[in-house]
Amino acid sequence: MFSKYPSNLHTHTNLSDGSHFFEDYLMPAIKSGLKSYAFTDHAPIPKIECHWCMDANKLAFYKQEIEFLKSKYKNQIEVLSGLEIDYIPGIITPLDYKKHEFDILIGSIHYLKLPDNNYLMKLDSKLEHFKEGLEYLFKNDYRKAIDYFFKITAEMINIGGFDIAGHVDKVKMYIGLLFPKALHTDWYLEHEYNTARLLVESGVFVEINTRGIYKGLSDAPYPSWNMIKQISDMGGKLILNADTHDPQGVIGFYNEVLNTLKSKKIPFIFTRQNRQWIKYYL
Repeated sequence: MFSKYPSNLHTHTNLSDGSHFFEDYLMPAIKSGLKSYAFTDHAPIPKIECHWCMDANKLAFYKQEIEFLKSKYKNQIEVLSGLEIDYIPGIITPLDYKKHEFDILIGSIHYLKLPDNNYLMKLDSKLEHFKEGLEYLFKNDYRKAIDYFFKITAEMINIGGFDIAGHVDKVKMYIGLLFPKALHTDWYLEHEYNTARLLVESGVFVEINTRGIYKGLSDAPYPSWNMIKQISDMGGKLILNADTHDPQGVIGFYNEVLNTLKSKKIPFIFTRQNRQWIKYYL
């Protein structure tokens, strides 16, 4: 399949939780018509055992390999170096990796951790892990979990240190499965609006992440169509990313999402070309 949209700035290799090595992604990316491509493996997280994060000892090799590919493929596709960095209060923030001088930094939330409690609730793992965390940290009160997720999201945005906000309503993945009505309540919609406004005011790029659709977990991207429209109407900066974990997903559901964006009268989003952010008109 050929992509109308020219970039994918969110990819995981087998150095974190992706399935393949670097060049296995570049071949289908080139064939799909992409002009720029970023590798953004999960950054090492100190103090905890993270099975899907990169080993800190591999960070130098990771960057070196990407620099090699930049040169090798310079006449075919622009290769960018990056990391997806978690925000866990007291443990890690995207600012921790600013000194490493990557081309792209994505700030994301995959865990919830309460103050004075070392337990980490996994948002992006198996359903049983999510249920366990919901019970342990929030006594199965899903509104408290949602409220806390958006509180932590606001903290991450205010602290900054990243270029792209990753899957900013990730909490909806299992909430939408377990408590679908919650996503349509006035209080949840207020969280969406407040987060959208904060993202726009911060000036960061907000990814429209298609992985939930690609994995069959959602019929909408992250963030929701409602948030996407709000961010666009407020003058925010949206981009399209596939959050790729395997070579088959380098443009997962791109064209379908582009068609929906156009139908919602969103005039343009952004893309990265020749080391610059430019508008991509729909």
